[in-house]
Amino acid sequence: MNLEEYFIEVKPQEFQQFLRNLLQNSQNWAVFCSNLQIFMSFFGVFFNILHIFILLNKSMRRQATNVLIIGIAISDIFYLFYYVEGGTREFLENGIPGKCRPKKTEFLAYYIWIVTIFKDVFRRVSAFSGVSLALIRYLVMKYGARTNIRVYVTTSTSWALFFSTILFSLVISSINHVRYIVMRYPDWVPPESCKMYPPNTTLPWFEQVQNPDLGDFQRQISTKFLYIDGVFKIIPPILYPFLAFGLLWELKKARDSRKILMRKGEEHEMVHVTKLVIFMTIGYFLAETPVGISYFYLAYNMGEDFGIIFLANNITVIFVTFLIINSSIHCFFCFFLSSQYRLAFWSIFGCKCASSGSSVSNSRNMSSM
Repeated sequence: MNLEEYFIEVKPQEFQQFLRNLLQNSQNWAVFCSNLQIFMSFFGVFFNILHIFILLNKSMRRQATNVLIIGIAISDIFYLFYYVEGGTREFLENGIPGKCRPKKTEFLAYYIWIVTIFKDVFRRVSAFSGVSLALIRYLVMKYGARTNIRVYVTTSTSWALFFSTILFSLVISSINHVRYIVMRYPDWVPPESCKMYPPNTTLPWFEQVQNPDLGDFQRQISTKFLYIDGVFKIIPPILYPFLAFGLLWELKKARDSRKILMRKGEEHEMVHVTKLVIFMTIGYFLAETPVGISYFYLAYNMGEDFGIIFLANNITVIFVTFLIINSSIHCFFCFFLSSQYRLAFWSIFGCKCASSGSSVSNSRNMSSM
């Protein structure tokens, strides 16, 4: 069914016109946001690569929270690359008429499939790494003095947590992607009007398609994946408010109880590190919640009215824009809220403008936890 066929079935006439305007406006906004997503993703990949270089500085990579932030940056690069890759291919093919564009080669079909899997896997990894980051900081603030907590909140634990999340996310994604295969079609012959090809040109044609051997199991697998994926997309948005509130509460308690026991520089950086995690947690909540709700709704309402599903899909595309923006700006949170991060940033460019604060830099380092 397409939109025009759907509108014919809608009664009464007044509601049909209202619905037409609503769906067409949502589609226009979705197209605009899709283009904006490609534009933002190019900047996001660049910022995250620079972000990783800064976090790999010797003074920063030895800290558990920073390891998780590195993991988040890696995840965001893989996620954003999906849009960069698609936007680049679209740009390169922009001057070629649609009917003259060559079909996918076997390599390109598998390549796009892998990029799509990585996008799905690392979006989930980034969301749950954000939860882990806030949880670790909360444990440090609440139980930091206890030896048994310090044993588990280390850089090695953070790396293990990051790679375990990747493995877990890969298992979830595989539920859906085992449904597909890459199939070869008869060689593609360009139309005669496509003068850019020599005479008698034939090109291979491969496409990713649903595996016909699975037959009726296709729908069952797809439905189960949508349910599972919908649940795991909604879990982080549910946890973020509780973690943010817990961090704010522990920060207030820490400032009241430790200010006498801590040097001013240490207290200053402890507050800023916690604020950094809080800001990242709030950013995740604002970006992930609308998308999580949209996916959750789509997962449990696949058989609903065509217009509702069409609108929900467009709204999801619009909300993904905020997800991409959030994935692109974590480095700015770190820059403005961590003096150690700023020192590492300036040191990459050989700038001595931050050297005046070097005498207190040790006391202002981000928490080793």
